[in-house]
Amino acid sequence: LLNKIEKPDWVISSTKEKSYLDNAHYHMGAQYVCTTDIRSFYNNCSRDRVYQFFAKKLLTSPDVAKLLSDITTLKYIPTGSPSSQILAYFAYEEMFINMFNVSQKFNCKMTLYVDDLTFSKDSSFNYQNLINHIDIEARKFDHSLKSKKTNYKSVKKGAKITGVILKNYELKIPNSLRVSILKDFENIKNNQELKHQVISLKGKVNAARLIEPNHFNGTNSYVKNL
Repeated sequence: LLNKIEKPDWVISSTKEKSYLDNAHYHMGAQYVCTTDIRSFYNNCSRDRVYQFFAKKLLTSPDVAKLLSDITTLKYIPTGSPSSQILAYFAYEEMFINMFNVSQKFNCKMTLYVDDLTFSKDSSFNYQNLINHIDIEARKFDHSLKSKKTNYKSVKKGAKITGVILKNYELKIPNSLRVSILKDFENIKNNQELKHQVISLKGKVNAARLIEPNHFNGTNSYVKNL
């Protein structure tokens, strides 16, 4: 039911028919990309915020808001629940809109994928200043950014966005995934006892081919035969 509520187009997570690939694709055409994420996001999404969303935004009665909060949270929003992504956004929608407004002041595009924030622009920008302002907005809501996870890259060198490399005007498979696929493929070919790991390899190959469809054709055929 919550999925029927319209969200801004820059909210990629918990949006039907959108994935991490759409998150990267949104920034196609940019020349510089800055990525960061929110520290221990779900664990710091309080039950009270969820209650306030049901009671004040959806205008349910207090007893219904309490019941819905009990169903969907512990003392915080749990990881892995089907409702967690969308509830986390709506419970902290004001915070994310404030962050979006900051990005607009820097003339940057912004996307949100769960707790991953991506900012991009067709020219270089003062990303440290931007991130400082974003962190200020996060702290107003008892959140903070992972400073060590903040990256600023030119797309000419390749910028990683939610597991996908944006390089020039194309999406590329990350080198780490390429290496992992090749390593697993060789191990399985050379050791018959490892064939039970083919499901894991199949998942990696499928993930890579979603990014670049014509890659790993031989490996894909081998996996299908197994």
